[in-house]
Amino acid sequence: MNYKMILRLCSLCLLIEAVFMLIPTIYALCVGESSYPFLITIAILVAIGLPIVLLVKPSTKVLYARDGWFSAGVVWIVISLMGALPFFISRMSPSYIDCFFETVSGFTTTGASILTEVESLPASISMWRCLIIWLGGMGVLVFLLAFMSGDEVDMRSIHLLRAESPGPTASKLVPKMAQTAKILYIIYLILTVMTIIALVIAKMPLYDAVLHAWSAAGTGGFSCKNASIAYYNSTAINYILGIAMVLFSVNFVVFFHIVIRQFRAILKNSEFLFHISVVISSTIIIAINIHRMFPSIQKTIEHAFFQVSTIITTTGFASTDFNLWPTLSQTILMLLMIMGGCAGSTAGGIKAIRSLILIKTARREVSKLTHPNIVFPIKIAGKIIDDSQVQMVLTFFVLYICIIISSVLLLSLDGFDFLTTFSATLATVNNVGPGLGMVGPTGNYASFSPLSKVVMSFGMLLGRLEIFPILIIFIPSTFKLHYRQITEESTRFTHKLLKHQTKEM
Repeated sequence: MNYKMILRLCSLCLLIEAVFMLIPTIYALCVGESSYPFLITIAILVAIGLPIVLLVKPSTKVLYARDGWFSAGVVWIVISLMGALPFFISRMSPSYIDCFFETVSGFTTTGASILTEVESLPASISMWRCLIIWLGGMGVLVFLLAFMSGDEVDMRSIHLLRAESPGPTASKLVPKMAQTAKILYIIYLILTVMTIIALVIAKMPLYDAVLHAWSAAGTGGFSCKNASIAYYNSTAINYILGIAMVLFSVNFVVFFHIVIRQFRAILKNSEFLFHISVVISSTIIIAINIHRMFPSIQKTIEHAFFQVSTIITTTGFASTDFNLWPTLSQTILMLLMIMGGCAGSTAGGIKAIRSLILIKTARREVSKLTHPNIVFPIKIAGKIIDDSQVQMVLTFFVLYICIIISSVLLLSLDGFDFLTTFSATLATVNNVGPGLGMVGPTGNYASFSPLSKVVMSFGMLLGRLEIFPILIIFIPSTFKLHYRQITEESTRFTHKLLKHQTKEM
């Protein structure tokens, strides 16, 4: 394992985090708030990251698959630990675990919060809460790759992109990976700016528009208002954010096809069509189910679409309290939590493409019961899915179920009702945020024990990085190999040092 390169990547990501932290720092100075929490954290990040970047020189910059998985897992844990410092120093919560939970929730674009009241927070702290969602949406490693020089990372660092990008596969839009990362971030930035402009036109204050656009872009759902989007009571804002969330939950390859005018490729994209059809059909069913709860058909469709949009995209905004909706509507929303958005988007969940592969695999196996010799290839967007990819999806789904069961068992130690415990697990592992019961759109996660918050924090990381990058950190063989290489390197260094000292004597 190329541990020197991994260490260098971690340090570079810490410096990127420090650069982004300058944004709320400058804002705090402009509005007369204390910038002390950010300045202290920036100093710590630079003190740790800069010496390593300057002094650690990897002999090779090649990153193989294992290096990519391991790097992504370690980077996300490290930036979450450090990103919690402004919250802790500002005394947002006296518990560092609470601050860590809030930070992980932001970076993983979950939007689950331990805060019972957010409007009293300093504006710069609220800004940092939403900014980490925007940064985590596309991924800090993708941002790093977009701005690294061509010779900084070997071409095989596509494994970094695959480890951090949601979905079973990740491909380059153009031959050079750095250019792919740039294109992804340009699309991401343009859509974010468009959302901000639209919200301002809809008469949302600029500060609020920026924060909610960041949250919508990262499909995270943090708000600077206690009542979330319901505070604005605006049909225009609901539809703008609803449409924006759906756009950000679509594979960014779709937007690339739009730019290069390959419209036929979009119409052949079965994952995209499946995702949109689920949004439309779920909206219609829920609207029919809740039509008696709202004064008009327009309001019914508005709230049905917004809540379907915010749940399937795993954003977590709330325009109304869906805890009060009928059981059918709540059940549909919980199923949408599990499915999530498309691969290659900022949304969480198991992804639409995996759902399609699981459905088609089940169909193939049932067909084989009556026709054992039938050749039934699984196709997505007209392309045959390799059996190894199908096996990977099945493995992912089995691990996903195991994580859900384990998390539910650990959270049940707190003694809350099953609906709260189960929906809290689904909401965190699928990076949704609000669940049902105590963790509904008007609730929060403050009542859970420190152990449960740690479990849910790792659940959020497992969900955002899709299990494998976090899981590989806890595989004993990974640590043994890593430790052996470090030991061998240290031994060689010691021998060289002793040999040099002997010559001098």
